[in-house]
Amino acid sequence: MITEVNMYPIEQILNEADQKTKAKWALDCAEHVLFYFNNEFPDDSRPSNAIAAGRSWLNDEIKVLDARNASVAAHNAARDVVETDFSSKTLDPLSEGEGLQAAACAAARSAGQAVAVAHAAGHAQHAADYAIKAVSYGEGTDEAVRKEREWQYNRLLEITGKS
Repeated sequence: MITEVNMYPIEQILNEADQKTKAKWALDCAEHVLFYFNNEFPDDSRPSNAIAAGRSWLNDEIKVLDARNASVAAHNAARDVVETDFSSKTLDPLSEGEGLQAAACAAARSAGQAVAVAHAAGHAQHAADYAIKAVSYGEGTDEAVRKEREWQYNRLLEITGKS
């Protein structure tokens, strides 16, 4: 379902950005799709806590190790969403119910990747890509995916002052 999401020069802009700029953008990308997780699992705050931890790291309120622990917790939440392997050829992630669980899983992974930028800046692009997967699974249309990537690109331009 994910098509034409690389039409924006995000990678080029990220290569010029510092780690905290990448983290801010990644956290914004993850937060933008977090509702997919929160709607399905309102009692599980691990992905939300990870995003909050990332913002705390941006403000020098926590150490990298604390951010890393929050990342692991968000990835554990993604693992806990379902026991089904979404890469299985027998499962259609866009079928009723499964698409929303796949979207929730991808949103939690996006949060985990976003806070992980605190220890490795390369996680920023992964956070954005998981956000795209969340939209793809949750909405099931190329247009929704294109709009999400466009939002990500415009947000990056705003953060970097290139708009």
